[in-house]
Amino acid sequence: MDIGNKIRDLREQKGLSQQDLADLINEGFGTSLKRNSISDYENGKTEPKTSILKRIVDIFDTTFEYLFDEVSKSDMTDQSASSKSLNEPTSGYGITEKINDYKSSQQEEVFSIIKRNQEIRSLLKDDKITDQQDLNELLKEMLDLNEKLSIKVMDLYEKNIKAIDFINNQTKR
Repeated sequence: MDIGNKIRDLREQKGLSQQDLADLINEGFGTSLKRNSISDYENGKTEPKTSILKRIVDIFDTTFEYLFDEVSKSDMTDQSASSKSLNEPTSGYGITEKINDYKSSQQEEVFSIIKRNQEIRSLLKDDKITDQQDLNELLKEMLDLNEKLSIKVMDLYEKNIKAIDFINNQTKR
């Protein structure tokens, strides 16, 4: 489902007309967005500017991820759909490709690092490790895990910065 259809679905779920949505957007910005602009967004004729998208996200209490991913709002609560949305590039703006190129294997690795880190903390907290060498090995493993996690987080951060730059460049057009 493309962004225009998602805007339409969100609007209809709230029982709003296109004019109602335009009025709500205008209230937030003091602009004079017209009903036909909403129609153009919904029909894929034009793309809303980032500032308009931000207002739409606020009005419908949704996320940019939902607007740019090919999953329905009901699927966003489903773990497999969320995983799918992070892994499968979608068509449309090109923003999705920039945000979602963080592959599932990397995401799974981040979660496994966090899980293992929690296991080690639990062992250390419960004083289950008495041998000094085992303790040192666990601490070294924990440091290695934290270093890997830091690298993964920085990679994701850099990808988000690139996505933000892309969005900013789109708004300048």
